Amino acid sequence: MPTMKSLRSQFIFSLILILLYSCTKVDGLSDKTVFRYNEPGGISSLDPANSRNLENIWAVNQLFDGLVALDKRLRVVPKIAKDWKIDSTGTFYEFTLRSDVYFHPSPHFKDGKRSVLASDFVYSFSRLVDPNVASAGSWVLNSVKRNKDGSLALFAENDSTLRLELNAPNPAFLSLLATQYCVVLPKEVVEAEGNAFRSNPIGSGPFKFFMWEEGLKLILHKNEHYFEKDAKGKSLPYLDAVAVSFIKDQSAALMGMQRGDFDFISGLDAASKQNVLTPDGNLSDDFKTSCNIIKTPFLKTDYLGIRLGLDSFLDQKKVRRALSMAINREALVKFVLNDIGEPAYSGFVPGSLWKNELEPDSNLLYNPSAAKEILKEFPEIKNHEIVISTTATAIEVCEFVQRQWMDIGLKVRVDILPPSHHRQETAQGNLPLFRKSWIADYPDPENFLGLGFSEHIIPAGPNYFFHNDPAFDSLYLASAKTSGQERDSLLVAMQERLNENLPLIPLFYDEVFQLCSKRVTGLQSDGMNVLDLTEVRLSQR
Repeated sequence: MPTMKSLRSQFIFSLILILLYSCTKVDGLSDKTVFRYNEPGGISSLDPANSRNLENIWAVNQLFDGLVALDKRLRVVPKIAKDWKIDSTGTFYEFTLRSDVYFHPSPHFKDGKRSVLASDFVYSFSRLVDPNVASAGSWVLNSVKRNKDGSLALFAENDSTLRLELNAPNPAFLSLLATQYCVVLPKEVVEAEGNAFRSNPIGSGPFKFFMWEEGLKLILHKNEHYFEKDAKGKSLPYLDAVAVSFIKDQSAALMGMQRGDFDFISGLDAASKQNVLTPDGNLSDDFKTSCNIIKTPFLKTDYLGIRLGLDSFLDQKKVRRALSMAINREALVKFVLNDIGEPAYSGFVPGSLWKNELEPDSNLLYNPSAAKEILKEFPEIKNHEIVISTTATAIEVCEFVQRQWMDIGLKVRVDILPPSHHRQETAQGNLPLFRKSWIADYPDPENFLGLGFSEHIIPAGPNYFFHNDPAFDSLYLASAKTSGQERDSLLVAMQERLNENLPLIPLFYDEVFQLCSKRVTGLQSDGMNVLDLTEVRLSQR
């Protein structure tokens, strides 16, 4: 465990880095509009094939574009594909590409630059599923049919027409194409750069790569030839550059935010929350004069997972129901989370993903007296200790649950594990009860409900609970073969089935929380928490 002296030294070092960073001109752009934000988690790669976490996704999203994108309401909208057609079977897709989209300049192009072609998407998608690339995102193209030689069933009919075929209809397929994995890459640059493409990328997005000193700063410059324009016909983006720092100490980064060294910070750790926010979730006096809050429902659910089949009292559905009913989710959000988030009353899937608001489920409503009554059927449970396995970042949440369960007469201990160990133990099915969260890969209830499908039991998928319910599986398989209102009904029925079985106990739906300088306008968040700086403006100091 770090000593007070080592923590103080780490803080001073972080502060020195901020001072050096803020006093350095951003490579000739000191008189330009430079959007500065801090990324404490660091960036491991700028290759879209490795965009599996938000830190990488945010950077990739500035540099690259795909066929389609998600708007702020999470609807699929055109990007490089100006339109598309889907045949009556729901399996054949034809995309028509814009003719005015260019890759960023590169010496690997004959004339320094070139336009984006349909064949570039054939290469990019084929690379994504190439086992030699080992992309964590290859699964997004699982729906695409394979040819006899194992290649994807897609081809470029000409420079502006891309066609592909699916194995079966997939209502979520366009949303999958909107992920950062499915952006377009130039073959000649990727092959010339090899592994160096991760740190010297060429895309077609609103910003182009300038420099990256890993662990210190990343600088992107405006793409002067970007194809998108605003409603008045003005070329985008408005910003001249983006500068990203990597200060790990959030208290030091927040001091930089107060001084104006940063324009944006996302998320708050437990130590900083009390200094930045009042108990009801508003900005404290130290920040409200210089900052605004952006809060948006996040497609992220925090939950308690239960490893079924270990021959313990947790295998009893009634016991799991009692544990769920003993948790006051409203108090958890209000008093532990400073009112950031929403109680998970309707089930595992965040409420913002449903077309119609769902009623609260009785198994998820606070009812400690009913919980105590249920546990009378299992008197031996009081002789056993319940262990909640978690990481340090969620200790406050787990300690709240611990107190709630102790109030109904249970012995409870919170076991704090290093993140890597917790992740490994969960993935191997070794933890009887664990705190975890699920962030949507794409905005569809299926992405959450798939955790309950028996064919996704680890290691085949993220069913960490060994949940195996034939009735649930039948609903899941049926939902993949239909669409519209019929599919919506099946998805709701799947959630109700999970609420009945409770292989996991939903706690709360998270919110995107961002601090933004008052100099910034046009910055909007969405439920996927993807940073889009295309239409952001920054007033002069």
